[in-house]
Amino acid sequence: MATEQDNIGVRIVAPGSEESDFNCSLEWEIEEDDNGGQTTYYPGTSYYIRLWKGTDIKNVSAFNTNGIISLITSSKTALVGEGDDPEYLNFENQRTLDLEYPYWSDFTSEQVGSAYDKDGNEISVSLTPPEQLGSVVSANQECYAVFRVSYYAVYDEYQFNCESGTAIIVANADCGDEEILATIEVQAISASSSSVSCSSSSSISSAILETSITLVYTDFVTGSPIIGAAVIVDGANAGVTNNLGEILIEGVTINEIHEVSATCDGYLNTDSDGLSNDRFMITLDE
Repeated sequence: MATEQDNIGVRIVAPGSEESDFNCSLEWEIEEDDNGGQTTYYPGTSYYIRLWKGTDIKNVSAFNTNGIISLITSSKTALVGEGDDPEYLNFENQRTLDLEYPYWSDFTSEQVGSAYDKDGNEISVSLTPPEQLGSVVSANQECYAVFRVSYYAVYDEYQFNCESGTAIIVANADCGDEEILATIEVQAISASSSSVSCSSSSSISSAILETSITLVYTDFVTGSPIIGAAVIVDGANAGVTNNLGEILIEGVTINEIHEVSATCDGYLNTDSDGLSNDRFMITLDE
């Protein structure tokens, strides 16, 4: 057994460590062309807003913290990948890649530079678009190549209004085993006529509300797994580590600081040693 001078090392295995098998994008967009070119919105007047959904998004619900939000039309189409917002497919010895949004029609692609096989030989590559409402684009062979693509994609059209003050329009959805949140903020501003108008004031964001992580506890010196370490997360007993030194922690809230400690016979408690292993926060990549 180790002496009381040994420390416990900890490693967090969190979302982003492995590539997700799901297309979980979820984004609000206020498009001025949908609203007659207006970029200022007045209380009591309804305006249109788009909700773009990845192909694996399910069970969407929407609400408005300071006004009304309602679904008008499902599966409307719009051209994506053109203008100042291009979409690229970057094949890295792959034959298939996913589009960002559910495909509807009129797929076009433009190869950027040359395409190569795994041996570095220049090759000719062609792409096949997805089936309607699908997302998988197929190349005629595995390749290293970049394509700029455009296509008509499907979104849901909602209608909203906003009252005086700040309104946050929220969409909740399921994707695989995760819950997804998309928000857009609408801010009421005072006009010189003493009326109140609303304008979009923040970028669209999406976030997983909760997730699961694996904590891996090891001997700080030897790297050997520590078996049977008692782990406490946010003041609650989370259990003990298995024969790999691992323990699964479920229901971890994103973007919050969590306190964690571990104890095991023969080791210093993690909250009394000199290591930075007492707290963590899981964040989403931008």
